[in-house]
Amino acid sequence: MFPQIMPRQIGLSMYQLDSNLRASAVVGIVGAGGIGGTLMNAFGRYDYDFAFAILLMIIGIILVSEGISGWVRKKVW
Repeated sequence: MFPQIMPRQIGLSMYQLDSNLRASAVVGIVGAGGIGGTLMNAFGRYDYDFAFAILLMIIGIILVSEGISGWVRKKVW
């Protein structure tokens, strides 16, 4: 049974990581800290280069985690 659920479990784990990263950004924007707090501080200082770099890193991490998830699921399946 474990080999049958392994691809789905890997996908769900990677999705949870992705969801947590997005939640950290959103919750930080409203004042709870995390990467969103750093992003809001950059916007507050009009440091748009740094804010753009943070946004690119968030998008990059999400894309890489999706790619790794798909690759691992293909190997396990």
